[in-house]
Amino acid sequence: MDLPIKNRVSAGRMLAQALDAYRSRNNLLILALPRGGVPVANEIAVAFSAPLDLLLVRKLGAPRYPELAMGAIASGGAIVMNEDVVNVHQISEEEIASVRKREEKELRRREQTYRGDKPAPEIRGCCVIVVDDGMATGATMKAGVAALRQMQPEAIVAAIPVAPSETVTELQGMVDEVVCLATPEPFYAIGGCYTDFGQTSDNEVIDILKAAWAQESKSSDEEPHTLEKTDWSEYCRQFSHEHHGWLVSFREETPAPVEARRNKEMKFQNLPLESLDYDARDDVFQLSVLDTGKPHEISIFCPKRLAESPHGASSASLQIDTDEGGSILLGFSETYAIAKARA
Repeated sequence: MDLPIKNRVSAGRMLAQALDAYRSRNNLLILALPRGGVPVANEIAVAFSAPLDLLLVRKLGAPRYPELAMGAIASGGAIVMNEDVVNVHQISEEEIASVRKREEKELRRREQTYRGDKPAPEIRGCCVIVVDDGMATGATMKAGVAALRQMQPEAIVAAIPVAPSETVTELQGMVDEVVCLATPEPFYAIGGCYTDFGQTSDNEVIDILKAAWAQESKSSDEEPHTLEKTDWSEYCRQFSHEHHGWLVSFREETPAPVEARRNKEMKFQNLPLESLDYDARDDVFQLSVLDTGKPHEISIFCPKRLAESPHGASSASLQIDTDEGGSILLGFSETYAIAKARA
């Protein structure tokens, strides 16, 4: 990627392209590190039609060099210290405690300012993409990841436009994947990688979040449309015609206990759709996708309900409930199917 990046919005749009493998995930959650990470993360959330929220983290600046991170703290009490910075600059425990107390106060202020009465998002079982506008030492991101791990997400992905290569390497050992657009050498400062790196204000953060949460609330109010069983065959025929080649993700949720579910749960993501058919005589759905260029078929037996969820022009989602009490969740995306075809 060529540097400098125009601004944070451009950075977010480029990150969305780099994160295409996650677009169709049904359990996706985008978390921004405020303040600078919010406009970046918003572009990803909009592109993926995914919920946007915050991961509140505060840098602990070295006493005599406040721009130098000696560590960071996150909501929930997680703290990460950069021992090299602490040792080189001979920072005392008393100085660390003083800085931490000040930043904890600011953390609480931001929680109230940004969130108000809105409850924190549910993290357990989600694929979480944590977004910032860049990393230097990575202390802020590491503190956020440490806090997230305690909440038992399914996966953690760190997404940043720019960072030093050594910081990316360190972070890779803490998360499931790091997506970074550029690792310039030598790396001087995040701001030097942008044409426009003006400070993001509290008001900008609040405005972005209000818009995102309003859209999320509107979408959640729209109930899935349940289709009559007599219409399933024709619906699937038309759906296959209109969505052939779109990338589809498949996730099965069963009513079994968590211990047993691991052996029964089936997943895949971003495989091109060949067809979706319903055989009324045998009462079975047949889903066909291309896996490494070869057809792969899945049979869904004893369906009792087919519902389509509200979606945009370039995405679609279906839910198939079975007599056993489970659900098959199918997510479809046209945008990245087109992007992959052009690649």
